[in-house]
Amino acid sequence: MHFRFILIPHKVSTFILSAAKIMQGECNSKAGKQSFTRLDTAEPKLILYKDNANERKKSLLLFSRVQLILYKTSAAMDNIPYLNDATRLARLHECMENRADVCSSGGVVSDFPQRMYDGFINFGIGLIVCHEGDFDFILSDKTYTAKHGETVFMTEHTYFRIVRKSRQLQASIIIYKTEPIRYVIGTIVQSVQIYARMSPELPCVWSTGCENDISRYISLIGNDAPQPENMFAASEQKMLLMSLTYRLCRIFSNKFFAEGSSNARRTEVFLKLIQLIGRHYMTERGVAFYAGQLFLSPKYLSELSKSMCGYTVQQLVFKAITRKAMSLLDSTNMTVAEIADKFRFPNPSSFGTFFRKQTGMSPQKYRERL
Repeated sequence: MHFRFILIPHKVSTFILSAAKIMQGECNSKAGKQSFTRLDTAEPKLILYKDNANERKKSLLLFSRVQLILYKTSAAMDNIPYLNDATRLARLHECMENRADVCSSGGVVSDFPQRMYDGFINFGIGLIVCHEGDFDFILSDKTYTAKHGETVFMTEHTYFRIVRKSRQLQASIIIYKTEPIRYVIGTIVQSVQIYARMSPELPCVWSTGCENDISRYISLIGNDAPQPENMFAASEQKMLLMSLTYRLCRIFSNKFFAEGSSNARRTEVFLKLIQLIGRHYMTERGVAFYAGQLFLSPKYLSELSKSMCGYTVQQLVFKAITRKAMSLLDSTNMTVAEIADKFRFPNPSSFGTFFRKQTGMSPQKYRERL
């Protein structure tokens, strides 16, 4: 009689032991008993089973059921509910119908939500990672095909519709708005929008080499919106979205400059401007400072900024100040006077006038809105 050994990582050994106890009635058969050994050590675990024709089918069936239990138990341990495809797709469809801030499959699914078959105008940054199979889609009146190992990038305000999918499809999906994380992530969001504006020069689907990482982000972001009272879950999701956005900037940047775009030089200058604003907006508001740092004339830099993102340099600086001020009002007990002093306004009144012009409400009203 022969025996076969299967290595099991230590992390799941406790789950296997529990699963074995649950399945004990099937482990014990007339021909022999499945035995689980060395489950209480830190070494790699061994599952030992009899390798004969009668028992092998039962053993494999048992092992597949144990794997399912492990998956469900592990998901529960990670506080991630076990969801089937139908549930994930239904939730994703509902989120898209409501134009939620975050619409995520929360993991790998084998189909698309009905909303994507119907067609819709995209309302955020959209990503579809194709793990297996392939599918055809329409983006801005053009038809494309995505294959396994490729990522689809959907730009904001563009029409998108799924035309066809293969039977073996496995994909991860997310659409998210940048506005809710804008005050956290700052001016870097502009980088994503710049690359999106130049989508005619870049393909909307290609193999980035980061498909597994993007898929992990989608899984971690999950399929449910965090409850408002759970500030930790909400903050965690924002951090994950921020990290994903940074990763997308890196992906787009590498692709953009590798393609030798005709706008590469202008984009490089603009991205340097964004970085400078992120470092100096607290103390420097004039165009001349940023132009000097980039060895350009203020007029040229302002025109470049306006053509790239629709805002002048000073407007970008003001937006950065406003986002930071909103963050301080939301997350600290600093008084309006202290915030005004932090941004070097001459007095609280001038800061209040500035803030009201940017947001449509006074700092105090903004803080009291919650």
